[in-house]
Amino acid sequence: MMLEQIELDFTQPTPQADFSPQPAAQDSQGARADTFPVGCPVFLRGAPYGQPGRVLKVSRDKATVWWTDLNYLGHHACNSLMPADVPKEGMS
Repeated sequence: MMLEQIELDFTQPTPQADFSPQPAAQDSQGARADTFPVGCPVFLRGAPYGQPGRVLKVSRDKATVWWTDLNYLGHHACNSLMPADVPKEGMS
């Protein structure tokens, strides 16, 4: 079995990647990475149960959250979180 060899042309310039900063990503709810400052209490969107987690770090639209009641360090997309001070459904 013979493998086909590809001819490479090293005389052409190499395309350059664009590393310019991009605008902040937003989800449909409008939550951006800067929505959750460090120390902010949060719940997972759609699951406001138990004790809220605490945001430890936000980087590239991902939040590192410490869930005390679970003894768990989670990494979540910012659009999957909501602030803990939002009233829970069914409670007034």
